Amino acid sequence: MMLVSISASSEMMITMEVLIYPVLSVMFTLLLYTLFGRRDESIRNVNHNLNINIDKCASEHCVRCKKYKSVRKNASNRYKSDIALRTAVTNSGDRMTHAISTLQEDMTYQTDDRQQPNILYVPGLQATPLWSEDDFVSDITILESETGDIVDEFENAYNNLWPNGWLVNATPSGEWAVFHLISQGSFVKANCEKCPKTCKVLNKLISAMSTSLNLFANASFSVVQSGTHISAHYGPTNVRIRCHLGLKVPDSELSYMTVDGERCSWKMGKCLLFDDSFLHEVHHEDENGEARGVLLIDMWHPEMTEAEKDLVINLFKLKKPKPPSVPPIPLPITTEL
Repeated sequence: MMLVSISASSEMMITMEVLIYPVLSVMFTLLLYTLFGRRDESIRNVNHNLNINIDKCASEHCVRCKKYKSVRKNASNRYKSDIALRTAVTNSGDRMTHAISTLQEDMTYQTDDRQQPNILYVPGLQATPLWSEDDFVSDITILESETGDIVDEFENAYNNLWPNGWLVNATPSGEWAVFHLISQGSFVKANCEKCPKTCKVLNKLISAMSTSLNLFANASFSVVQSGTHISAHYGPTNVRIRCHLGLKVPDSELSYMTVDGERCSWKMGKCLLFDDSFLHEVHHEDENGEARGVLLIDMWHPEMTEAEKDLVINLFKLKKPKPPSVPPIPLPITTEL
């Protein structure tokens, strides 16, 4: 009987081991994941107060959220219903006439498969992935000479205001956040009031789209954390050239952007100009975990005529009517930062 009892007890212990060990293994795995699996997120929570939820874009008119067909349809309907606009397009020449005719098609017309804007393509404009500062001498001179003041307001927005006023864009990995001063033609008054010197600089730029009240116009602080990959994508149109002014640029060979296969990097206080209607993507890795920050500004393509700019503004303007004169970017009531 004793032998039977011992045998039964042994079998029970073996059975318990068989049942308990997998449970303990699962619990241990979950513990490791909790402690280490979200390490990067925990680091960001400490460094950037991300325990507070950051707003996601919820605009029904957002070009970035892939509402391309809706934007194209709205512009096409505006063109059809406005006799003066149709007359202006006809008088502007062949390339705008052709550009408007493609708005209802699934894909825009282009002569070069490398350039694939997803809303508006104007044929005949110089197609260059990376642009020289020589093409925007006046504006680049202003931006680079005012870098100090812009950096001060950027650092205040990043270090002291976070996450208030910041929006997070979707990325395959890491984190990409923006602090809009101008977002698709709309002034973000609360943010502009925090950055009066930067807004004053923007108002000086003759090529900036930021005061034209159309959906392609943006100006914002843009930050990517270490470990971020912004996947390859095309911008909405070839009528603009995008400018990045380096504000926080770690010395890392693993921080770069590719535009149409050409690799480029940011420099502190220097402007990087590119046509985002070409395929482009961003990688940012830094061994010290430092973020990369730039001032992003959309400029008019230098070959766009004033008449063509007016057509784009009126086709892709905001719902509110265009004011008789271009308003300045709103400045704060007080001068306190």
